[in-house]
Amino acid sequence: MSWKAAGNVTFYHLEAPGDGPRVAGHIALVPGGDVPMLALQLPPGLQGKAREQVAWRQLQDQLGLTQNRAEMRPYSGAKVDAGWTKVLVVATDHMQRWRQMLDPGCRALLPDYLALPAAAGLWVLQVQGDLLRARLGLLDGFSAETDLADLMLAQMLADETQTNPKAVLLLEGDLPGLEMLLAEHDIDLLRDTADLAALDIPEPVVLGHGELTADLRIDAGAARRHLRRQLLPWVAAGLAGGLLLGIWMVGEGLKIAQMQRDRAAFQANVETLVQDYFVPSGPLLDVRLQVSRALAARQAELAGGANRVSPLLLLGQVADVISATGAAPDQVLYSQAEGLVVVLGLKDFVALDQLVTALERAGIAAEQRGARVVEASTGGVRVELHLQSKQAEVGQ
Repeated sequence: MSWKAAGNVTFYHLEAPGDGPRVAGHIALVPGGDVPMLALQLPPGLQGKAREQVAWRQLQDQLGLTQNRAEMRPYSGAKVDAGWTKVLVVATDHMQRWRQMLDPGCRALLPDYLALPAAAGLWVLQVQGDLLRARLGLLDGFSAETDLADLMLAQMLADETQTNPKAVLLLEGDLPGLEMLLAEHDIDLLRDTADLAALDIPEPVVLGHGELTADLRIDAGAARRHLRRQLLPWVAAGLAGGLLLGIWMVGEGLKIAQMQRDRAAFQANVETLVQDYFVPSGPLLDVRLQVSRALAARQAELAGGANRVSPLLLLGQVADVISATGAAPDQVLYSQAEGLVVVLGLKDFVALDQLVTALERAGIAAEQRGARVVEASTGGVRVELHLQSKQAEVGQ
């Protein structure tokens, strides 16, 4: 599949068969789900190699990624920004395979969501089959399956620390529930760029905001050297303040050390949960890979009925309802035999009835087991709920 972009640039999906001969100057696209754009919490004054090292520590602590298994590229769009906070991350084995597939006339290799047009204050979405590609303003984007993408969009719009767009432009396809979700946040859903002028939004531009700086063909080391050359005019001024920067770095180093200790404790907790619920036997060699395989196996076991609901999607729906009622979950378990089980504490049996009613209204059947009073003086109630989507019940 191919289409024309600004400047007569032709896009090709690198792994799509049957595209035919590829013209010189084309741009190859790879699945955006394999090249996520991640936001990191980095100290504003940290720059250069030190900033990359802290970024790698965060990726290793949060996702278990190491430099010999993945490549990381800072991304700041059209600006040369030493204070970048966004990075593109891709597995090393993917990059080796993609570089071998490139044609000599290839101009750049990009994740597919960066091929979408972009404008400030505008989200651009494209739905093809069960895949959604999204461009969120000028410095963000992702590709994901529609069920997961729906949850991601809802979480982003509910995040009060982020600025919501003025409008959402749906280029292709349809996403059930999108119009209702946007209406809750007073955001317009558009299908034609001609409607943008009325909202004072500039027409979105393809490859007009520094997307080519994310060219995946360039190895990460070369990208760092290029950025260092661009920042060279500011080196003299940086040297003048070197002493003060060194003092400041000592303080930042202490903060980073505390952060590392907190991350280590978090990682230990993650490993405990993984061993309890995903990998009950054997060593933890690659947490992300092992959990992904366990989830894939469970999803495959549950895929016997066409109308079954994904456990991850059901968990997201249940979490929304429980959070809205203010209940306090203690444990969340899942097995093929029992389904999704939530153990939680509530104020009293009235609160329990209200929670069950809210779940029923959300399309989730809740079976109560073992409800009991745990604090006679305060009336606290502990209950085990066995949950199942009513859609799944119909399909059985």
